[in-house]
Amino acid sequence: MGLFKKIMRYSFAMLGAVFIGLGIGWVYDKVTSKPEIPISVGIRPSILSKGRVLILESKVNHNLFLDVSLENEARTDKKLFKINLEPNRSKEIGWAEGWQVHTGDFLTINSSGYRDWSASLKKSD
Repeated sequence: MGLFKKIMRYSFAMLGAVFIGLGIGWVYDKVTSKPEIPISVGIRPSILSKGRVLILESKVNHNLFLDVSLENEARTDKKLFKINLEPNRSKEIGWAEGWQVHTGDFLTINSSGYRDWSASLKKSD
């Protein structure tokens, strides 16, 4: 292979690496530049059954459309809740909604335009 072809092949490889790097940087900026979901998340004991109740409270003056996923690997359970959280209001997820919240549950909350939020429920002291 001639010197010119080697230089051109190397140049195109480097140019491709630069574009891939810029693309990854752009995706990273888009993900990290999203604001946090404007909600507070709490837990209270369930009055009606064993387990606890998850409380989601809006902190904004517009509706938030949330995908709330609860998963417990030990029980091999998983459930997705589609929630329309009204302005400055709260919603609860517990036994009555189809999920008893327990230690070890993994919670993920997604909402378009916001960073995903996740947490694992630890045993309280």
